[in-house]
Amino acid sequence: MIETTPSMGQVIVMRDDRPFSGMAIAGFICSLLWIFGVGSIAAIIMSAVAMQQRGKDGRGLAVAGLIIGILGLLTAMLIVGIGLLGTSQQQLYQDTITQLGQ
Repeated sequence: MIETTPSMGQVIVMRDDRPFSGMAIAGFICSLLWIFGVGSIAAIIMSAVAMQQRGKDGRGLAVAGLIIGILGLLTAMLIVGIGLLGTSQQQLYQDTITQLGQ
């Protein structure tokens, strides 16, 4: 609701009666928590749902939650990939040492 008056000295009152999206808030919080990628997955889902909601504020928060969630998920995948690569390299190293010792 917007109330305006043309006279000087009057206050312009602007109110927005739209509710704020709880899914946007939850998605943003989950994206910050990360929880080894699980929080990132929850953040991506909740933020995507919040972006689809019509008539509610919080789209910017949902976009931020989505971006941080995607970055968190990529980081988790990178950590797992490096861990798997390190494990396979360690096994290859041990096999090579065993073969050289024979």
